[in-house]
Amino acid sequence: MRPFRPMFRLLFTLLVPLMISVAKADSMTPQDAVRAMNAFPFDRSVFQSSLAALTSAARHDPDNPWVYIGFARASLVQGYSAGSWFKMSSFDARAIEHAERFLIKAIELDEGISRAHAELARIRMIQGEYEEAWSVLNRAHVLDRESFYAWHYMSVLHYYYRLYDKALSLAGRARGEASETFQLRWVLQQERRVARAQGDLVAVEESYRREMELDPLRPQTRGNYALFLKGQGRLDEAKRYYEEALALGEYPLARQQYEELLERMAKFR
Repeated sequence: MRPFRPMFRLLFTLLVPLMISVAKADSMTPQDAVRAMNAFPFDRSVFQSSLAALTSAARHDPDNPWVYIGFARASLVQGYSAGSWFKMSSFDARAIEHAERFLIKAIELDEGISRAHAELARIRMIQGEYEEAWSVLNRAHVLDRESFYAWHYMSVLHYYYRLYDKALSLAGRARGEASETFQLRWVLQQERRVARAQGDLVAVEESYRREMELDPLRPQTRGNYALFLKGQGRLDEAKRYYEEALALGEYPLARQQYEELLERMAKFR
């Protein structure tokens, strides 16, 4: 068994303050772990089992680039607080630094993995380095013209350049390459982001409804829709969707927003 490299040991210590048994890794591959954390970013049991799998893989195959791609995703999940997954203010700054270093390491190990370049481009967008993100994404496209992630992140990048029509076109291209429910959800969220920027609240609301149809048991979608309704002054509707969200699964932000809503509604009685 090969020992951990010093850089990996340091970053792993910074990334994971909790104790996790590697015995829980089972047969999950690093690619499986990345997929699971993308699909269920707020599920702590999924996070822990994914991290255990990555730890096990790193011990047995420390030169596997997907291990580092996985730890980059784990860093983002661990460091996320609230808000857009493409804004620095949504994360602990150390999480972005660690994710960047993991992805650079993955590319050093295998320059030919499109996904590693796409994820590094995402980090560059979070950092506000859009020209660099463009360059890295172009490399991801060259390596894999059918990559959902390269198309999706290119759509997001065009949004930041305020090229909204192109962003929507690219979102449609990403939808065509999607093979997972969470990927389709990301596309809807991107289309909603563009609709907000264009002031199209009808399209914003429609995207929430389509997302709830796509993933009816996901509490975050209903909570986000409730927040939208609250902002529109549609308080009774917001109350209903907060309650539906909390019935599906407890999460602190929705609970806080729901209690604030009840206080606001009480003032009008």
